[in-house]
Amino acid sequence: MPYRVAFSSAEAFAVVTLSDTATWNDVSAALCALLGHPGWLPAFSVLWDTTAVTAVEASPADLPGARGLMEALADARAGGRSAVVVRPDAEAGLRIGAIATLLAGLGSQTLREVRTFTRMEDALRFLGRRTIPEGLPVIAASTTYAH
Repeated sequence: MPYRVAFSSAEAFAVVTLSDTATWNDVSAALCALLGHPGWLPAFSVLWDTTAVTAVEASPADLPGARGLMEALADARAGGRSAVVVRPDAEAGLRIGAIATLLAGLGSQTLREVRTFTRMEDALRFLGRRTIPEGLPVIAASTTYAH
């Protein structure tokens, strides 16, 4: 699955964009790139745009790794808000919403609020934004990201 992570500590905001087939390996790579960035603070907001995801490949075999990663990243996700935007008309959107809820509950419990939305404007409102800041620097991307 192609992914792109754009982030600015000055904006206290990040956008993670996913497309095509969503896999745990790419989601974990995006999480590690963002939450491991030296400018990241737990109170920052994240918009996960999954509206271009067409399929989800996840299995119970991914759970131990997901749990371990979420535990390892607990301090980095100790506050703030994450909004996941999904397509309301696609099975992939429903699965991503369920996976986001599952991931938020894995590992040590944190104060980060994670919610799923079908409308970008609702997600931005939840994050206290009217628009996505222009010119956020891309800090990580898969080699296949082309959107």
